[in-house]
Amino acid sequence: MSRFPLEPPVIQAQAIERCFQGGGLQVMAVNGVSLDIRKGEMLIIMGRSGSGKTTLLNLLGGLDRPTGGTILWQGQDTAAMSEKEFTRWRSQNVGFVFQSFGLLPLLSAFENVDLALGIRGVRRQERRQRALEALKDVGLASRVAHRPYELSGGEQQRLAIARALAVNPTVVLADEPTGDLDSATAKDIAQLLKGMADQMNVAVVVATHDVTFMPLADRIEEIADGRLKAT
Repeated sequence: MSRFPLEPPVIQAQAIERCFQGGGLQVMAVNGVSLDIRKGEMLIIMGRSGSGKTTLLNLLGGLDRPTGGTILWQGQDTAAMSEKEFTRWRSQNVGFVFQSFGLLPLLSAFENVDLALGIRGVRRQERRQRALEALKDVGLASRVAHRPYELSGGEQQRLAIARALAVNPTVVLADEPTGDLDSATAKDIAQLLKGMADQMNVAVVVATHDVTFMPLADRIEEIADGRLKAT
């Protein structure tokens, strides 16, 4: 049970489904999942490759739409949102962290974060301040001018987290954020994400099969064949 029972959910999934069709086949990647996500908690969604955890994360963050069920963002049904409203809410409230980092190789660490803020319409002077603060928060204050290829794998993931953090998100969704990292670096990244939940009151949802996260979790949900296992 979550230790945040009185905190209203930021995101509520109600019996959501995602069915993919092709070649005459149907694959139910997410099947009847109900889940509440609250600010300040670190929720771990554990599952093997192909279990549906990435699809679930994409649905929760608005990168994909469910083919069944309902997703509420701060009480508002996403199905009732226009595409413009849907995109605006996602860009203002959700930060994404991916296994592959997703950094632009020819831009410096600062420029990678600054660009993400610019895309969201943040003014130039405010962008600079927020980018530098986010890079400081993840321990990259001395690396702001370095390009991704000049950073270690752990530093690149810290940069990706800084980019997500700079938008002042309500929720951060991390998909296998330690998948390409050694065990010591993975532990550092897990602690960094935990700190975002504890110190910044951000909801942090991590989809992973890395047991490094388990001691840090406020809640763990296990997914297999698109369904959450009963606990």
